[in-house]
Amino acid sequence: SSQAGVYKSTDGGANWTSVSNGLVGVSIRSLLVDPTNPQIVYAGGTGTLSNPGGVFRTVNGGTTWNSRSIGLPADAVFSLLLDAANTSPQRVLAGTNAGVWELTQIP
Repeated sequence: SSQAGVYKSTDGGANWTSVSNGLVGVSIRSLLVDPTNPQIVYAGGTGTLSNPGGVFRTVNGGTTWNSRSIGLPADAVFSLLLDAANTSPQRVLAGTNAGVWELTQIP
């Protein structure tokens, strides 16, 4: 049986492995791979009142995910965009149920 989550393939799609550690209870709606480092991936998702969605990031190809949603006044993220023109510090735009929000990553 299949399970919801984020899956990764390293062999062109012949095999898939769950990489959802840290995304429990979140329904992922969008993924964004950093074009300068494919190990960095952002996920946007929806959740519940007790476990809200938001923006999550992995820096190790999906082995672990951490929320980047502190201060985000929304409980659902439906789209993500990396601002390629402003890479230092890196800026991520999140399309949410409450508008578009900016997240600036400080190195």
